[in-house]
Amino acid sequence: MACSTRRRAAGLLLLLVLAGCTSGHLLDRARTRETLAAYRGVWLDDELLVVAWDATVSDHRGRPVGHAARVTAVPLEPLRRTEAPPVDTIPSRTLTRVPASPGRAVPLDGAAASARDDGVLVVRDPPAPDAVLYPGTLTRVPIAPWVWPLLPFTAAFDVVGTPVLVLLAPAVIVPGD
Repeated sequence: MACSTRRRAAGLLLLLVLAGCTSGHLLDRARTRETLAAYRGVWLDDELLVVAWDATVSDHRGRPVGHAARVTAVPLEPLRRTEAPPVDTIPSRTLTRVPASPGRAVPLDGAAASARDDGVLVVRDPPAPDAVLYPGTLTRVPIAPWVWPLLPFTAAFDVVGTPVLVLLAPAVIVPGD
């Protein structure tokens, strides 16, 4: 009987110490952030701007953990608007490598394209308006693949350990979205 009571007390203590959204904390740990470090090349197509760039990879706390080479294709139409749309609304496609025929190369020398100190890239292609690419358009926040097999277990732990949190979460999340 004493052993059973100790187990229950240990289980209760464990639930009190680990109370919270375990699934959310796990997803947080798996999230990285890729931000612009430098431009490597720019190509201009009729409808796309293909950008090769170096990314600084940071962990969930914002500490740099590495670098990565990235290639992104961005449609030109939203970049040429006089009033810039929010960067998270501009569609972009991550490519595995620079395409075989990405369009014509645009030198980053200042005449055809220039990258300012704040990372804003301005591509000039007369007679069309300048295409302005803000670095936030290239920012990525991927989630590491190792987290997905663990998620069912943490979700089950959340349901058992903090049922009130699970029941009340939709009331907080739905209006927030």
